[in-house]
Amino acid sequence: MLIDFLKKLWVVCFTNNPYKIKRFKELYIEPIGREIDHPESLSAILKHEQGEITNYLLPLTTYQENIKERYVDAKHRFKPSGIFKSPDRYVYSISNGCILGQSGIIYDADKRSFIDESTKEWTVNLKKSSFINAVHLPQKKHLKGVASHLSH
Repeated sequence: MLIDFLKKLWVVCFTNNPYKIKRFKELYIEPIGREIDHPESLSAILKHEQGEITNYLLPLTTYQENIKERYVDAKHRFKPSGIFKSPDRYVYSISNGCILGQSGIIYDADKRSFIDESTKEWTVNLKKSSFINAVHLPQKKHLKGVASHLSH
């Protein structure tokens, strides 16, 4: 724990690497009373779709078998039946966004923040990812045109 704290302190003070995790909406709030003549930014929510409501009363079946129960911290990971809402879907645009690693974690180099909605690992919290306290990140490569990354 102490080593992680010291690494984070080093990253915050002596590098330009991202060190915090923020939701997209928290990171790109338009200031109230902002003048019209300001630097243009492409960081915005381009599209928002509400998650659909799903209703299933019988346990799900795959390949003629019921789904087996799975537990996380002694709680059911999946409910066997009920009414559920799928997550809302967004299309974001980030002016100085970077994609990191095989799982495609997105960060904003200007704000030094990882975007919480970007791809996450199945069982590892993004706060415990090896990238969050990385002293040396791979060098940024700018791609020609527009790069896109899709995650839920």
